[in-house]
Amino acid sequence: MRVGLEDSLFISRGEPADSNARQAAKIRRIVEDLGCEVATPDEPREMLQLKGTDKVAF
Repeated sequence: MRVGLEDSLFISRGEPADSNARQAAKIRRIVEDLGCEVATPDEPREMLQLKGTDKVAF
């Protein structure tokens, strides 16, 4: 799941989000309340076979 101001401008219905951090904290709480685990940054890269910044020439 992606989260951040580039994906949604709201933290809840009718309430604008004031930061990406607040959105990330909320979604983390929801995921953990559902009994699931939040992936580390490396886990989705591996699942999606993404290179990561250490392997691209930017």
